[in-house]
Amino acid sequence: MSGDNIVAFAAQSTTDVPVSVAQKNSALQELLGADMNKMQQDEEYVIGHGDILSIGLYEEGDMAATTALQQTGDGASGGQTGIPVMMDGRISLKDIGDVEVVGLTLAELSDYLKKLYSTIYDNPIVITTLLQSNSLRYTVMGRS
Repeated sequence: MSGDNIVAFAAQSTTDVPVSVAQKNSALQELLGADMNKMQQDEEYVIGHGDILSIGLYEEGDMAATTALQQTGDGASGGQTGIPVMMDGRISLKDIGDVEVVGLTLAELSDYLKKLYSTIYDNPIVITTLLQSNSLRYTVMGRS
């Protein structure tokens, strides 16, 4: 597995972060100076149909109403569970039921779920993680 590139995306509700974007940019500018322009910012991942997510609340744990077993490339169980994004664009969560997620970034989903779970829990800390991206598919054709 040493040749495999492992990419992980996760987000926490931005309302829980006390440092502003301006403060972050100022600190980067101070640290990197002119080299800051070389720093490449990737666009945030947008959730799509078939993706497998993990949704957790701090001190409450996994909020999946149902889980799908994540499979490794060889078909064996990876031992990791997650919440599948169904074809209707929703996921099922404990306490709040089905939630539309397709088209949201992980940070937007964290903020959205924080508002929903705030009706049940005091100041919930919501953590969303992309376990497996199944919505982005690429086809490469040609001769080598």
